[in-house]
Amino acid sequence: MVNARIHAPDRIERCEVTVKYRKKPVVIEAVLLENTYDSIYNAVEFVFNIGMETSVIGSNATVRDVQERNGLDIKTLAGDMHADFGDWIIKGVKGEFYPCKPDIFEATYDKVLLACYSMIRERHRDVSPFELNEEKYLDECLECEKTVKGQFILEWCRAYDRAEVDGRTIKKMVVAIQLPTGAIELITNTDELQSKYHYYLSAYNDDMRLKTKLDIQLVGWMFV
Repeated sequence: MVNARIHAPDRIERCEVTVKYRKKPVVIEAVLLENTYDSIYNAVEFVFNIGMETSVIGSNATVRDVQERNGLDIKTLAGDMHADFGDWIIKGVKGEFYPCKPDIFEATYDKVLLACYSMIRERHRDVSPFELNEEKYLDECLECEKTVKGQFILEWCRAYDRAEVDGRTIKKMVVAIQLPTGAIELITNTDELQSKYHYYLSAYNDDMRLKTKLDIQLVGWMFV
């Protein structure tokens, strides 16, 4: 018979396990409140939907009232809050409104278009021949959302998303090319559309002019 002694620890250390969570992606609407007539007009209409053109006290008086208060008073789910000039006013997922300081807004939110850019980059990482070109374009042009190329990317993203929601794929890419003579040539692509898409990104500049022959320009497109 073997005698065994069990040594129990003087103290049992408690192991705490923390679980990390990621905030769900939510699309919100927001306006920047600035001390200008147009900005105040738009902010008041955005929050209160009172019909500024036909408001009882008039749009001019409403704007002056906001200026005298140095901002806009808003009823939020947490009570009355004041949006200072320079603050963003956000409409939440439940239709509620609340002010947000610009530094917090910048750190928390991206424009939907920028989110689309990021989504495209993630979606096409497996397309190795074009990956670096697109990455370089995205790194340089995240703020260039008003370029022709930016609109091309956005429309592709929207068409891709609509098709995905409907459980289908994009079958056709039709582009309109303006030739040096001014004539328009329509090109219909039906095969390897992702590769065609990346080709147009790499071969054309921000104005969607052919890099090797600038008098050739892509002036229209359709994804179906």
